[in-house]
Parts: sequence; C-alpha cells; structure tokens
Amino acid sequence: MLTEADGVPLVVQTTPANVNDETRLPAMLEAMPPVQGPRGRPRRKPGSIFGDRAYGTAAMVALVAMLGIFSFLAPRCDDTHGSGLGLFRYVVERALAGFSQFRRIGMCYERTGQHFQAFHVQVDVHDPWVNAAEAKHEYGIDLVAKPAPGSYDAIVVAVAHREFAALGAKGLRALGKPDAVLYDVKYVLPKADVDGRL
Repeated sequence: MLTEADGVPLVVQTTPANVNDETRLPAMLEAMPPVQGPRGRPRRKPGSIFGDRAYGTAAMVALVAMLGIFSFLAPRCDDTHGSGLGLFRYVVERALAGFSQFRRIGMCYERTGQHFQAFHVQVDVHDPWVNAAEAKHEYGIDLVAKPAPGSYDAIVVAVAHREFAALGAKGLRALGKPDAVLYDVKYVLPKADVDGRL
C-alpha cells in the first residue's frame, strides 16, 4: 500500500504470499494517481518516500533517487534497532487496520509457534454479577457458572467485584494450574501477589 502523508491510500495492490515487499515498489510508484495540491498542477510523484527495511535495498534507494524522489527508506544493511520511521510510517499501519475491519493495528509480535498457538486458546468468562442469558444474547458469550479449580493456564481479574477480592490471590490461583499466571487489571489484589497488572 502507498499512502499520502496523512494515511489516505493512493495505491493498493494485493500479491500472492511470500512476495518480497521491495519488488512491488516500482509498480506502486508507477500506479500512483495524480494528486491535486492546494495550487498548481497535480503531483504525479511524491517529493519523498518513507518505508521500512523491507524496501530499503540499494536498488530501491537508487531507483527512487533516479526518479527525483527523496528517499527515507530505512537501509537494509543498517543493523541498529528501530529505523525511527515509525513517527511517520504509522499512518500506513493505521490504513491497513482500517481495511481489516478496524481491528487492532498489525504488529510483528507473532514470531514463534507459541504466539500463533495463543490464537487457539479456550477462554472461559466468569462474572457473578452478569445475567448469563443477557451475556449470550448481547455478546454471544457463554458464561461459566463455576470455574473448575486447577484448570487454567492464566487467570485475568478484569472486574473489581467483591467476590474476587474475597477470594484473594490464593483463592484465585487455586483455579489455575501450578504454573498459572495471575493478572490483575483492576488493582483488586496487592501488587506483590500477582504476576502482572496495568
């Protein structure tokens, strides 16, 4: 995807899987439509271009320079952490998120098998204050009336109900397996008794 500085898509091209990003840059630049500015003739090429290291090959940097475009492509040979272009390039990720039904902005966290496996976990929801029929009707969630002790890899305290506070960390951890993680979103439990909190 090629966007203007505010993230408005100018060129969107879909490719097969495993196509190197930089191979599409010449075609996207060629397909860029004329963009009318506040005055003068419409621009048929950008004044500068930003891109991550997937585009920063020597050939692509030379190409954009030959086209008279100032290159902010992150050099692929540079091994420093972070290109610093996220301050400008995030608008592309935001536009891509819009095409994905406005879900979260895509992040490159899923790098191991464990990360992908996390998308296949079973989640149980227990809330003693919520009507089970309403939860099913409104959100499509089947509430668990009574969580089975020793069944969970992680327990997330997402609401500050007195029932959960009364259980305490020991009672909540009893719902999990021996190495289960206890995460407290609402500061119900003392910080020293949980594995993580906001």
